[in-house]
Amino acid sequence: MNKFTLDEFNPTVTELETLAKKHSWLKINWIWDGEGYENVKLAKKELQQKRLHITKTLKWFRQEAIIFQKAVIEQEKKLISIIEWTEKHLWSEKERVDEELKIEERRKVLPERMKLLSEKEIEACENDILKMDSNQFSSFVVNKTQEMLDRKEKLLEEERRKVEEEKKKIEDQKMAEQIKKEAEAKAKEDLEEKILAEAEEKKREEEKEKARVEYKKRFAEKTLDWGEYKTEKEDWKIVLYKKVSEFKITS
Repeated sequence: MNKFTLDEFNPTVTELETLAKKHSWLKINWIWDGEGYENVKLAKKELQQKRLHITKTLKWFRQEAIIFQKAVIEQEKKLISIIEWTEKHLWSEKERVDEELKIEERRKVLPERMKLLSEKEIEACENDILKMDSNQFSSFVVNKTQEMLDRKEKLLEEERRKVEEEKKKIEDQKMAEQIKKEAEAKAKEDLEEKILAEAEEKKREEEKEKARVEYKKRFAEKTLDWGEYKTEKEDWKIVLYKKVSEFKITS
């Protein structure tokens, strides 16, 4: 099996550090400094060659490392597949027995749990209760209790709603009866007013008739010649107009 290590690059590290330190002080003093310019140019070229060599070499190492990594992953899968099924089988067997042991322990507290559920009026199967640990059982009791409280609250709310509806129905009936009574009273009052008005009208007619009779009687006592008079009826009285004389007009 290939063994990848970067130890062989350790001497290169020292060499590069020396080279970088050697050229780090180079500079071009002024624009016509030909020697300084040439030294900087050569030093740059040397460092560039080193950089390209490092990149090329380590690129090959990266490619080889990727190939090696893939081979390692494949080998890992192959080796694990040999024991994976057996491991899962044994894990399943252990979990099954552990769960059965837990259930046997829970049987000791099952009567206490069932008593608590009965007191809280919670229905549950013993087998389901045996599958619960302490935390699960506590959560189960809390949730079921809350559900029961919610149901009771809902029933109470429904009962309150029915009571309110019945109360409103009774109030509506009372209001309808009150309206009916007021309408009947108003109708009775209108009828009484109508009867009273008719009576008053009848009384006025009787008084008019009586006045007419009285006038006739009075004229009769005076032995009036009704032929001499022109009569006109005005409301409840008779007006008499008498011709006094006549004149002949000549042109």
